[in-house]
Amino acid sequence: MPTSVKFVFRYFPFLVIPPMIVFALLMAGCASTDETSSDQNSVTMQTQLTASTVSQAAPEKGASPSAINSIVVTKASVFITNVKLHSDKDDSVKDDHDGTIKTGPMVLVFDSSGVHSTLTTSIPADDYDHIKFEIHKPDSKNSDDAALLAQFSQFQNGDKPYTVVVEGYTTDLIGTQSRFTVRSSKNENISIHMKDKDDKEQVKVHFSGGGSSILLFLFDPTVLFKVGGILLDPNQAVIDDHLTALIKVQVK
Repeated sequence: MPTSVKFVFRYFPFLVIPPMIVFALLMAGCASTDETSSDQNSVTMQTQLTASTVSQAAPEKGASPSAINSIVVTKASVFITNVKLHSDKDDSVKDDHDGTIKTGPMVLVFDSSGVHSTLTTSIPADDYDHIKFEIHKPDSKNSDDAALLAQFSQFQNGDKPYTVVVEGYTTDLIGTQSRFTVRSSKNENISIHMKDKDDKEQVKVHFSGGGSSILLFLFDPTVLFKVGGILLDPNQAVIDDHLTALIKVQVK
């Protein structure tokens, strides 16, 4: 046998095995990626006002109508942190099955222009029964909070920080418009059941592996400004008393 042929056969295993190993490693890598993605659900957070205009209804029996004919909310901003979906597999101490959306601070903006997408992230596929987050008072000494305060100046007035800011205008019975801004400086931990597109409360929601979901955060101005069909003067609204009811979350 010629020397050149012997050389090829002698070293053939070393020429073939490395590419085979590389191929096997690539296939293993692809398999692990597919397995990981099948265990995750892609979640997009969105925000929307339930209605930008709050109109006066017929007053309840014995009640006097308001001098305000309508309230228009042009923007509502909420400073929040620690957004998580909670699984009923967890007890009161452990949160091993939480789906963390975002642990750092963020701002939810609701305005009359429609739906806004805030962020998209992945969470473990699972059944979840609550969404939890904190309405959070920003601290200018915290770098993450400070970065958002630089972008959303409505949350700071001198040394006073705010958690919720609602802006808009009222229209009286003869059509005169007056601007208003309502603010809160209160922290509040929120834990609520999610709702479906028909506004029915969901005791448990399944987030499937390899799928995608939308969490639609809805801000309801009627909670603040309407009682028994009567509109309140926004400047007299006690926003701190209504923080736990201002926002609801639909799953789509």
